Amino acid sequence: MIAAPVYLYDPPSPPQPAWIRRVDGAETRWTLPLPADLTRQSAQLGLGGLWISLCPAGGVIAAPLCETWQINPQTGERLNSWPGELWTAQADAVVLVTDRSRSFDALEVFTFQATVVQAAGSRAVTGQLDRKSTRLNSSHRCISYAVFCLK
Repeated sequence: MIAAPVYLYDPPSPPQPAWIRRVDGAETRWTLPLPADLTRQSAQLGLGGLWISLCPAGGVIAAPLCETWQINPQTGERLNSWPGELWTAQADAVVLVTDRSRSFDALEVFTFQATVVQAAGSRAVTGQLDRKSTRLNSSHRCISYAVFCLK
């Protein structure tokens, strides 16, 4: 049986901060402390890294106030920091929402601004999610709800 690495979030337990850690079997390979004023919202593997979305603790999640860290999954080293909230991470791209409508439930059209990170670089995109069709309309040829086809 091959054991795959597991990435765990340990919530803060004063005086200890919150941590992200990689565990292989019973062995912890690395730990990464998180700032006390930020809390983990989501984490996904994609584009060769571990992506962790962090937002202000104790408040309403607002994409413009969040940041997403790109972590080397082997070493735990923080490689980069991007503004915005992690939407999806795929093998060839990561999408970070930098601004969005307040609530999809109250709107006929959910609008967003995002940064698409790929190996070749990053670019800003805007789009809309029509509540009835559940399809996104943007500058990309193929974007569906939460699955971005960047071909």
